[in-house]
Amino acid sequence: YFTLTDTLGQVLPAARIQSATILLEDGSIYPANVEQPTTPFYIALVLDASGSMGSAAQAMRDAAIQAVNNAPQEARFAVIRFKDQIDRLQDFTEDRSQVTNAIGQVQPRNLAGTCLYDAAYEAVTMLSTAPQGRRAIILFTDGRDETAQGTICSRHTYGEVVEFANRADSRAPIHTIGLAGGQAINAAELRNLASSTGGLSAIGEREDLSAMFGQIMTALKSQYLATALTCPRAGAHTATLTVTLEDGSMPQPAA
Repeated sequence: YFTLTDTLGQVLPAARIQSATILLEDGSIYPANVEQPTTPFYIALVLDASGSMGSAAQAMRDAAIQAVNNAPQEARFAVIRFKDQIDRLQDFTEDRSQVTNAIGQVQPRNLAGTCLYDAAYEAVTMLSTAPQGRRAIILFTDGRDETAQGTICSRHTYGEVVEFANRADSRAPIHTIGLAGGQAINAAELRNLASSTGGLSAIGEREDLSAMFGQIMTALKSQYLATALTCPRAGAHTATLTVTLEDGSMPQPAA
């Protein structure tokens, strides 16, 4: 599964693909068939309810609900609320009214911390039980991993989250949304968390929330599926996908 982006990382939803190939590191090249996927898409919404959210919480909930309503038809959503504890509010479901109700329960608690890594780890754990393939995590926060007193909040580390999200049996791209402003978010870390797991990142102000959630959902709606029959030797390999568009241009290959 892949998404076409330009050199700035912006999704190209209207791109027309002419051909695709998969290259293994031994030099063997295989033609790939490209199509729009129709399999179920499992998406975990991970939403910040720490004390710092305050007046931004309603705008976050509205943006998340709007994104759910614009999601691919095959989407199944789960909702996780996090602060200094992690709560599974909704297991994966096609019922968007249940998802909307769960999002409505993401209410900030005064002086609660931000256990960001534990929340991301919990989302990967949930997705590891879903069929492999179309998986995604949308992680929203307005802060960094810390308690109200400024100490580390999570039991898990950033590195553990990245390793878990990249494991073959639990692979899950983490798309990050960071709310800048009053709290000191670690924007570089959010971007790295996304890029290290195959996700996209959006950082902005409160008035940008709908656009940021929409940007991530547009990317998920713009996924393609490349399929090829390959004949590698036994063992681990790196496969590189190269796509040629109808105008002859070739976006950056993905390994």
